[in-house]
Amino acid sequence: SSKHGADGSKDPSGQGERKQAAQPTAKRKAASGGGTAEKRQRDNEEESTTCFVGNLSWATDEAMLRDAFDGAGTVTGVRVAYERDSGKARGFAHVEFASAAD
Repeated sequence: SSKHGADGSKDPSGQGERKQAAQPTAKRKAASGGGTAEKRQRDNEEESTTCFVGNLSWATDEAMLRDAFDGAGTVTGVRVAYERDSGKARGFAHVEFASAAD
């Protein structure tokens, strides 16, 4: 018995129809260390002083976050994301510390 492709034509390899392996996405390549060695070196040298905070209540404001993170280190800035039209908090913020060690 011979194998046939999806279009009814005979498959000379006898393997039947096979899917090609998906190529890794740019995001997956970056996560696996893809990219140039120089870029990876730069990324490793620069430590972030900013912390993303998500899943916040809409009632959360800068003062509440500053108080909440004050024990973790010296907080130099807090940025809560707000809706342009309504002015309501969007549920996430960024907290910036004096140093990456904080």
